[in-house]
Amino acid sequence: MSNKLSQSLTWLHLSDLRIGAPVQRTQWFSLQRPMANDLSQLQKRFELQLDCVLISGGLTESGTPDAFYELRQFIDKALRPILPAGTQIFVVPGPSDATRLDRISIGLRALRNWFTQRDLEEAFFGVDPKERQDIEKAFAAFRELQTGLHMQSADWRTLPAAPLLPGDFRFINYDHGVQVVGLNSGWLQPAFQDIAVLGSNATQVGFDLSSAQLEAFSDLLYPGAAPGVLLTYHAPNALHPSSRDKFFSLINPAGTPDRLRRFPLHLCASPQGEAPRVELLRSGNRLDGIILSGRSLCDTRSANDPQVGYSLGRFEGSPQSLKFSLWPRRFHSRRSVFLADQDFDELDGDQVSLTLGSSAASDAQRSGERITRGSESNPRPDPASERGGWGSETGPSRSAPSEPTRSAGKGKPSRPAVRRLLEGMLRTDSDLMAFLLDYYPEVYRRTSSGMDRTSKHNLLLQLVDTHHIVDTLQRHDPRSFERERRQLELE
Repeated sequence: MSNKLSQSLTWLHLSDLRIGAPVQRTQWFSLQRPMANDLSQLQKRFELQLDCVLISGGLTESGTPDAFYELRQFIDKALRPILPAGTQIFVVPGPSDATRLDRISIGLRALRNWFTQRDLEEAFFGVDPKERQDIEKAFAAFRELQTGLHMQSADWRTLPAAPLLPGDFRFINYDHGVQVVGLNSGWLQPAFQDIAVLGSNATQVGFDLSSAQLEAFSDLLYPGAAPGVLLTYHAPNALHPSSRDKFFSLINPAGTPDRLRRFPLHLCASPQGEAPRVELLRSGNRLDGIILSGRSLCDTRSANDPQVGYSLGRFEGSPQSLKFSLWPRRFHSRRSVFLADQDFDELDGDQVSLTLGSSAASDAQRSGERITRGSESNPRPDPASERGGWGSETGPSRSAPSEPTRSAGKGKPSRPAVRRLLEGMLRTDSDLMAFLLDYYPEVYRRTSSGMDRTSKHNLLLQLVDTHHIVDTLQRHDPRSFERERRQLELE
């Protein structure tokens, strides 16, 4: 495609619908009408015509066929009625969208060494697809849903290709000069579904995006391909530490002086309970990419005051320069309305406005240096992610809070101290399981009826950083936390 091609796209970004979660139906009953009104008003006010809906995973709570049947009903009867007729919907899976397998094959067990055995990637992506049957089976219900949604239309076309993993896709809108590429970043979930049995440490557990997933789309890696949107569940700093550098060198590398990077816009999910954010990417001092970690549409931790929202966005320009506008929205339950999401400090009124292809210094000056920025040439992983745990409710390597709770002191809480804190605050197994379900549903899913409390504590401590556990316990029950805080010993 020509470098002079004019590009534009208007999209609605959603994440973590969590169909099947106990609170989902109640929350959506409160959200549907306010969201429909808000979305309609925004489109009229800013003269926007929606081109597509992009959903970055977390579609279901359990990944079962029944959950996906309910999801299809939700999309047809609840979501589509608030969208313009014929709007294209694109989806990728998250870890919770994988069906739990009854039997773990030898091949799937081998994938547990994915991050420590370097030759596994070449063998896995280079052999007969039969080696990937377990992954296909785990995401079969998702693939059926995706196939029904991703129908070619007069606006969106797909090129002949054979994606290596279920959930990967590529569509092009020739009229707008834009492509949308979705990659399954949670595909290792089936290999780690019984991680409690493994006794693995955090360096062995995580999620990955491979350049081989892109190579399946032939011309995508060539400079002449139209840049566009990347849709995944995980942000780069939520991937396994060994995957982050590869992401910025192989999947979304730096642009050139006369061209933005391959994916100027990367849409993904933010951990539930954590604020969404915009991260700017640069090549030298030139801004050439944006990562948007969006707010969830379902808050499994709160039925009455959910921290949920969505984003409406648009970009227009050329492969050399794109004008980017974002309207992040957050639901206010007491008023039953969606308003501008004030967690985005860079808001100017109702929107965030940036120009990709401009000088990073000039753009940072305009935004008051309030946007978190990343550098592709020397990507710096999120400090919290480097603690080695699952700092989230939704999967390995999600970023934990950037600072430990004040009550924890200046050092890092030791595992023995956190064990005693857990025992003191969550005195029954029911209390512990409720805590895991509310704050760490991915850990909850990995427990089994035969596990004792010590094994459940071990699982939580293996997968979540101690700073994050202490911070969550303090938020969960401040009074009990103050009573038990003397148990905290610092390493």
